[in-house]
Amino acid sequence: MPRRKILRTPMPKAAYSIDEFCEAYGISRSTYEKYRAAGHGPREMRLGSRVMISLEAAQAWNRAREIK
Repeated sequence: MPRRKILRTPMPKAAYSIDEFCEAYGISRSTYEKYRAAGHGPREMRLGSRVMISLEAAQAWNRAREIK
């Protein structure tokens, strides 16, 4: 009897790399670095040697820039 392939729903991302964040939010890496240097970047977390941005931090950063 042939083996059946198990289809799984892909797990949603829990965090962005800086490059993924920049692509998702439509900003360049240099703009991201300017925001970070000015203290206006999203919260970052370190995972080993990697710098990541949680989805919650990315969404909070985006909400903070909405015009009220």
